[in-house]
Amino acid sequence: MNNSKRVCTIAKIVLPFLLTCASFAQTQPQPGTAQQRFQQMQQALAANSQRLHQYQWIETNTVSINGEPRPPKRSICKYGPDGTVQKTPLGQQEAAPEQQAPMLPLRGGLIRRLVTKKKKDEYEKDATQIRTLAALYIPFSRDKLREALMAGRASLEQDGTNDETAVIKDYAKPGDQVQITLSRTTKQIEQVSIQSYFEKPSQVLTANVQFSRLSDGTNHPSYTTINAPSKNMTISIVNSDYSRVTE
Repeated sequence: MNNSKRVCTIAKIVLPFLLTCASFAQTQPQPGTAQQRFQQMQQALAANSQRLHQYQWIETNTVSINGEPRPPKRSICKYGPDGTVQKTPLGQQEAAPEQQAPMLPLRGGLIRRLVTKKKKDEYEKDATQIRTLAALYIPFSRDKLREALMAGRASLEQDGTNDETAVIKDYAKPGDQVQITLSRTTKQIEQVSIQSYFEKPSQVLTANVQFSRLSDGTNHPSYTTINAPSKNMTISIVNSDYSRVTE
């Protein structure tokens, strides 16, 4: 084989390999890119939190049992000096039907009344457990994000759109997962999806939080849905009517 043919043969073998390597190098994220994205997200969260503390809003909380919604509860919410949300009931909350029914004098009516009260107590206990578990994830914690980053439990995924998804495993409990959809333009959260459980992994709790922006760009959770199939219960939370707090 003459030299020209030998060079041509080698080029046919090596050139595709080099092109493949170059293409692979271009598609791989640069070192530190994910870490930088998370740092930008933390900074955006901190700045947004300061702006959000200047507002008050109305929360409408509705519990549905076996698909049947209970009377909603509305509260005026704002951040207190300690940084936690303070809620003040808005107006006279509508009483549930079983609370409105008078005590029946007959024995059968009394038994039915006691059974209804027992179910109500059970539902209230379940609702408390749901809210307690959900409170581990909502609102989202910058400190837990930092812990997940240091422990290598956070990753960043891109789907080709203007959004990125931060995936955090073992966020509050072993085996749970939190997915945070971020806007690469604003560095703000668009949506949070949560997968967790109660005592057993089969006792699933899922939650989805949708975010909206106010006129000044402040990001806030606008609609939250919490599902607990094992307890036949769903909680929906709508935040609306934001206004600046006046001293």
